[in-house]
Amino acid sequence: MKKVFLLTLICCAHWCTAQIIVNQTNLNEGTYQYIEVWEKFNKRTGKFHVMVDYGQDLLSDKDGATLKMYNNNGRQMEFNSVVAILNYFHVNGWELTATKTTDGIESYLLTRRKNFSIPKVEEKASSGETQNQ
Repeated sequence: MKKVFLLTLICCAHWCTAQIIVNQTNLNEGTYQYIEVWEKFNKRTGKFHVMVDYGQDLLSDKDGATLKMYNNNGRQMEFNSVVAILNYFHVNGWELTATKTTDGIESYLLTRRKNFSIPKVEEKASSGETQNQ
């Protein structure tokens, strides 16, 4: 029975993938090559939240809502440390390229890993525009 359960668990885990959802956009499904990530520490919970810039429109964003990263359930993601954040992005096909400090805030430039395959962009049936631009 244990072997059957383990085999089932392994097969199910193969289809389960993490997602990077920012501003209602799944970055794993896009053609983005560069993103900038920085952490925001929550003193109340002792956890880190992630802010991601993938090139989205930030002009009307006053509270950082378009930068926040969410899980599949629509809740803002939390991490125990900056290393946990970087590991999460690595699993999702990103690698750390550079770090910089601006006004005392550390940010991380990530690029899509070369051996990570970008999902194919499908054309919409109703127009000639492509998805995930």
